[in-house]
Amino acid sequence: MNRQLLASLALLLPVLGCAPEPYCLNCATGDGGLVNVRDVAPIRDNGIVPVDTGVCLPSGMEVCDRRDNDCDGMTDEGFDLTADPRNCGACGNACAPAHAIPACAMSVCGYRQCDVGFVDLDRMPGNGCEYECSTTGAEVCDGIDNDCDGMTDEGFDLTNSAINCGRCGNACVFDRAEAACVASVCRMGACRPGAVDRDRNPANGCEYECTASGPEVCDGRDNDCDGTTDNGFTLMTDVANCGACGRVCPAVNATAACMAGTCRVASCARGFVDRNGDPTDGCELSCGDATGTRGPEVCDGRDNDCNGLTDDMPAMVGTACGPSMGVCRPGTYVCERGALRCVGGSAPGSEICNNLDDDCNGVVDDAPAGGVIPGTGPLAVCGNNVGACTFGRFACVRGAIVCSGGTGAATEVCDGQDNDCDGLIDEGLAAPASLRCNRRGTEGRGVCAAARPVCNGTAGWGCTYPATYRDLDAEAYCDGLDNNCDARVDEGCQGLAPPTDVRLDSSALNSIQPYLAGAGNNIGVVFIDRRSGESDVYFARSTDGGGSWLRDVRLDTNVAGSFASVQPRLAWPNGGAGLVSLWGDFRPPSGSSPTGYRQLFGNVSSSSGGTWGGADFRVNPGQNNDSFNIELVPTTRGYLAAWEVLFSNRGRHIFASTSTNGTTWSTPLQIDTGGGFTSVASTPDLVAVGNRAYLVWRDNRSGEGTDIYFRASADGGQTWPGPEVRLDTDAAGTHASEEPSIAADAAGNVLVAWQDVRLNDAYDIHTNRSTDFGATWRTTDARVDADPYPHDSIRPTAMSLPGGEFSVVWQEFRWGLPNVYASRTTGGVFPTRDVQVMAGLPGQSRAINVVAANAGLAVYAVWADDRNGSLDIYANYSLDGGGLFQPTDVRLDSAQPGVDSATPSVLATTNGANPVAHVVWVDRRAGVNGDIYYRSIR
Repeated sequence: MNRQLLASLALLLPVLGCAPEPYCLNCATGDGGLVNVRDVAPIRDNGIVPVDTGVCLPSGMEVCDRRDNDCDGMTDEGFDLTADPRNCGACGNACAPAHAIPACAMSVCGYRQCDVGFVDLDRMPGNGCEYECSTTGAEVCDGIDNDCDGMTDEGFDLTNSAINCGRCGNACVFDRAEAACVASVCRMGACRPGAVDRDRNPANGCEYECTASGPEVCDGRDNDCDGTTDNGFTLMTDVANCGACGRVCPAVNATAACMAGTCRVASCARGFVDRNGDPTDGCELSCGDATGTRGPEVCDGRDNDCNGLTDDMPAMVGTACGPSMGVCRPGTYVCERGALRCVGGSAPGSEICNNLDDDCNGVVDDAPAGGVIPGTGPLAVCGNNVGACTFGRFACVRGAIVCSGGTGAATEVCDGQDNDCDGLIDEGLAAPASLRCNRRGTEGRGVCAAARPVCNGTAGWGCTYPATYRDLDAEAYCDGLDNNCDARVDEGCQGLAPPTDVRLDSSALNSIQPYLAGAGNNIGVVFIDRRSGESDVYFARSTDGGGSWLRDVRLDTNVAGSFASVQPRLAWPNGGAGLVSLWGDFRPPSGSSPTGYRQLFGNVSSSSGGTWGGADFRVNPGQNNDSFNIELVPTTRGYLAAWEVLFSNRGRHIFASTSTNGTTWSTPLQIDTGGGFTSVASTPDLVAVGNRAYLVWRDNRSGEGTDIYFRASADGGQTWPGPEVRLDTDAAGTHASEEPSIAADAAGNVLVAWQDVRLNDAYDIHTNRSTDFGATWRTTDARVDADPYPHDSIRPTAMSLPGGEFSVVWQEFRWGLPNVYASRTTGGVFPTRDVQVMAGLPGQSRAINVVAANAGLAVYAVWADDRNGSLDIYANYSLDGGGLFQPTDVRLDSAQPGVDSATPSVLATTNGANPVAHVVWVDRRAGVNGDIYYRSIR
């Protein structure tokens, strides 16, 4: 069954009947199981005929023992042997099924509901709920029977699934390679582009980063990706790549050679000679002159006249020679070994760097043609190439040889280089005086004391920090450390008050459904209580911020215990003199039979809850259909209420009404208008800031799934201009979008969070946001939970933070058992990582009944937790808006282990400048009947 169908069925549940809740005040036993009391009237008389027993001696109240104990002429009146689990079929016959809440139907024992953690797997009422199992949702692959059907991990393919290969959670992953599961064993597939499996070892995947471009060429790259660059090329002897790739040795009239990476002439072609020894021009001269032209013999080592003789009788021999410039004096030419030599004079010498014309060419310190002054030139390397330094070349400058053209040593600085060229990088440096390792300059305090400046190479100067370093503006993490480095430890951290929890109800019978409201020192709670029979609405208050509580008082003024009053709500604006409570009520307009549907009733106090109206009042007269899911908020002009109405055609719609004094209410106005009378609009959530009110709900007008819709009012709820706006941005009606929660601030920032099943058939938390009082919304909603796997994230609570930011808390199943997670916006954007609220390792216990509230940046999350065996009330808090919760959560209830505490309600307010979380819950330490207990975090 898909999520959409489940969501649709969920919408019909209130119509088909109450859920099997052992303490449900609106349910009764009917044919086929439990039905809603709207449809079946409670049994008022068991039909027993009075028995005339003669003289009767009263012995007290009537008990079920087949005697007329109270001498009223009737025996065992008031006991229904057909439906009483304590007297089922006969007085004293108590039903006691294993691991279940007992029930009696048609005088036969059965059970109403299995205990938490047990399931009736074999569908045999006689052995009760025999199968120990806690349903956590749809079956997931984790070795646990999640859906409690008696089978573990059914439906998961451990043979071929790449995410559960051979066993649950064994995901096949190979570095930069495809992965598959074959016969329950992970196999590596093809490498991804740009990667090569060079070592054929699947353990490190495709470890070699390379993109093959063809056969290997000499270019400094590994073209064929065989792990070797330019293999097959020998730069020491290869004439095509001599000393470097692409350097070709010329072979002009010669055979070229490469020796030790330098080009050489191996041999000259016939008729040519390598006169100058320069391999770049090969064998440059042949018979004749340098151009090959025949002419007179000259002294040049050639056969100029091509007579087979070299330098025979060359011209100029015997003539005067030699320059008379510089240091030279003229001499006489002689030809020696192919060169005219001037002898007998003061001949030119080799030019050296001495500021003289040694070669007598009229130029001082000039290099000979094609050569260099001794000690200078390209091969005369000077300096070094260590670190940032580069080699220079010796040059002749003004008669002296100096090192020129290189990079010399400099002062060492933090830049990842060896600036002083001593072979060490960034050594011996002192941090700049301006560098602060804490932005507030408190390096000597708290966790900042261990922060140290460090040179991070090319990244420049930075700091190293201890593992405990958090650099918080305020002390938001209560771990015994000075996290904001102000020389104070855990300032602002909170504890529990009073030392033990406090009971608020004064009844021995069932008290449930608590709801908190108030501010400052005035804190109030409403709840329902069965001390008089059917449930009535009671109110308890504290006038000293929760330090002490006054005795509870009854608010509904019908005959006590005659008809059920349920789901109370309370609005106490600013903890002032006026406050209002509304509730659902099954009392009839007249007569003694219940209506079968809930009407809205209320009462008002103008004395801070000290006294209440002598008569309660109807809020929605004339609306004779089941009205429930009440939301009540104060506005600048008074009060605003919204609720859900179930009509006879099974359609549901959202209505709202306003009041200036809490007593007189306007005619209910239908808020949803787009789905037709038979559509379902349900689960409203309402918030008001001043006179601006915002309302959201889920709606099935567009198809099988449900969507989230929104409307806004600028006059405290009197009018709701404009059409409804759909906030979930996937295709309308295609998925289940449910459980909306809304928050807003006075600047016009509005955030709505909900659970959405659009991805992988699992619920995720999605949000949409408006910055203009709900006039426009983002075109794409945003997912908040960061679980990469398909686990349910449900029941979010949205909260408004200072500065236009928001926080969301929700229940999460990513570790199998439900946990609590949170996230907050920064700059209006949720981060990619959420935070776990419940302390300790996840998946060790269940967190249910999650509620949350905030006062400024103080965010409080409260839940029921079974880590001790039974359910207890636990809480954690954040002082930075939900980005960081405390390392240890706290237990609020003081009951002994083995009793359940559940369904908490939380109110976050301030007492002076300090945030306080007031928490109430239902506690069963005294037995099966619940009591209302209180404790605070401050």
